[in-house]
Amino acid sequence: ATTNHLFSSYGSYSVQLIVTSAEGCSDTVSQSIDIYPLPIPDFTFTEVCEGYTTQLTNQSTIPNGSIPNYTWNLGAGQGSANTTNTTVNYPGDGVYPVTLIASSNHGCVDSITKSLSVWPNPEIDWDADPVDGCYPVAPLFNNLTTINTGQVVDWMWTFGDGFTSTQQSPTHSYPNAPGTYDVTLYARSNQGCDTSITKTAYITVRPQPTAIFEYSPETPTTNNPLVQF
Repeated sequence: ATTNHLFSSYGSYSVQLIVTSAEGCSDTVSQSIDIYPLPIPDFTFTEVCEGYTTQLTNQSTIPNGSIPNYTWNLGAGQGSANTTNTTVNYPGDGVYPVTLIASSNHGCVDSITKSLSVWPNPEIDWDADPVDGCYPVAPLFNNLTTINTGQVVDWMWTFGDGFTSTQQSPTHSYPNAPGTYDVTLYARSNQGCDTSITKTAYITVRPQPTAIFEYSPETPTTNNPLVQF
């Protein structure tokens, strides 16, 4: 006859088997059984913006013995790793499940899965009107920046003429100086993710002509009425 028993915790247990024959004769045998503990897998991770590397730090423990073997299943086509700690650079923003499998020196295995977030960068865009004209040129910059998750909390416009603005959609007056001006927009999200875009030669200012004339003679007379301009 066989039996099964689930031990509630690890340790050494003395198991005794008593066998009694039909005639009432009996014998007893005892054996010590070692129950090994499961590892307690755990890890921490950094929360990053897209384009940056996530650090995965192993925090696994075991009450008795050691954990010589680890396997990280990183998901999202990033494969696996068999190191104590690891890093991963995900292809974009989103929520990614990561599983850590811990194997003890006695072959006992347990795992844990956590979801980690990669935060998006702002997707910067804008238009302006006018972008080309004679002085005075004072375009309204229409901010079209979006973000997949969260919100944009900080802006910085650089207009290319030494002036800046932290308004979301500012108006800026350019000087009466002929030429083209680069415009840069920097944006930062509530998760600290930031990026910027520069549009080269985006604004063109054409100077106003200065009207002036002279004439002769300065004092015309009836005897000399012809005036040359």
